[in-house]
Amino acid sequence: MQTEEGPTCSYYRGDGEDSSDLESATIMAYGGKMMRRIMIALLMVMIVTAFAAGCNKKVPTIGISQYGEHASLDNCRKGFIEGLVDAGLTEGKDFKIDYQNAGFDDAIASQIAQNFSSNNVALMLAIATPSATACYAAAEDKDIPVVFSAISDPVKAKLDSGNVTGTSDKLPVDAQLDLIRRLQPDADTIGIVYTSSEINSVSTIAEYEQKAATYGFTIMSVGIMQQSEVTLAADSLISKGVDCFSNLTDIMWSGSSRPCWRRQERRVSRYTGARWSK
Repeated sequence: MQTEEGPTCSYYRGDGEDSSDLESATIMAYGGKMMRRIMIALLMVMIVTAFAAGCNKKVPTIGISQYGEHASLDNCRKGFIEGLVDAGLTEGKDFKIDYQNAGFDDAIASQIAQNFSSNNVALMLAIATPSATACYAAAEDKDIPVVFSAISDPVKAKLDSGNVTGTSDKLPVDAQLDLIRRLQPDADTIGIVYTSSEINSVSTIAEYEQKAATYGFTIMSVGIMQQSEVTLAADSLISKGVDCFSNLTDIMWSGSSRPCWRRQERRVSRYTGARWSK
């Protein structure tokens, strides 16, 4: 397995405060371990509160909404469950899991969230922004606790108030730009393919564009709406002569079939936004 160091992780609380000033850490372990450690501290109060309401009636259910199948998102889910076990909870006795996958479809993510709300789950875990915003909207009227993961900008996604908490995987943009400059001193243009409907990607693109000139770069980006568009978008950027790619933490892009860095005729480098296994 080959891995690369991931982004900075901050805790977000439902009172609108970002705890990164108090507690932030670089993710120095692969996704599952990181998520397990974070969730032990993050979930105890919320879970005990949520479960107390139903402990005398039946085993409470945790609804897990994952936006799609992807190694990074899978690790968040597995790490969450490991965190529950590490906290002393036993599946089947203390909680049940209702795991649903949206297949990268926003409409399905919304349906999943509504079903969780109708079934009065004790807690929702939402992995990736479309699932998180859907769960937050569905849970708000019933005050069902929501925990989010794999979100770069919870504030822009409006997940910073109410009965919600979670973790941010915001990219250290300055550090990545500095790394690219040191590894490719002659590079001029960074290509980025991003999901135009994904608020985290839009927010990160804006930060790249704001900071790129400081490091002598120009950002050339292409927005997409679905994963089938990735190859065409990457080909377009390659034809325009980009020197490298950054895939942010955009699920559509990073979950694709890796079209761009296979182009042997133009060895276009790719810089990832998190740890990936190969």
